[in-house]
Amino acid sequence: MKTLPMILTAAIACLSGCIKIDQKLTLNTDASGTFHVEYSVPDETSQRMQAMLRLADELAAAGGATNVPPAEDDFTRLVFDPKEPHIRKQVERYAAQGIRIDELEVVARNARREVKLDVSFSNIAEVAKADFFSGYGFSLVKAPSGPYVIYTRPVTT
Repeated sequence: MKTLPMILTAAIACLSGCIKIDQKLTLNTDASGTFHVEYSVPDETSQRMQAMLRLADELAAAGGATNVPPAEDDFTRLVFDPKEPHIRKQVERYAAQGIRIDELEVVARNARREVKLDVSFSNIAEVAKADFFSGYGFSLVKAPSGPYVIYTRPVTT
């Protein structure tokens, strides 16, 4: 049932052009690094997306789905309804892969929800083992010459 929310997310993002995202991935020679992301979503878009996600959950439940993810465990929901405790909880799930939050700020300003998140990691190869990479369209491959290469691909579920 992940497909419907992801399709809705893509449709809103593409059609509205109202989500602002700034990302920076820094990889060090020892395979450690940092990931910085800042994004903002208009309150109106957030409210509409939350309504669509509720509808998707209701449709899944009506169709007999038994394991509909709770809102705090779904990245799509975190993007459109960002709350600091929920984001912290999600990122902390990846502590075993050496990922930690360095800075997190969630504010409501000018009818937008703004998020600033800085995470660091000890080894990109460990990060690549996290379900986020395979579930959301990333893969990591060690090149024959030695460095790692991150590939993105269309999300398919």
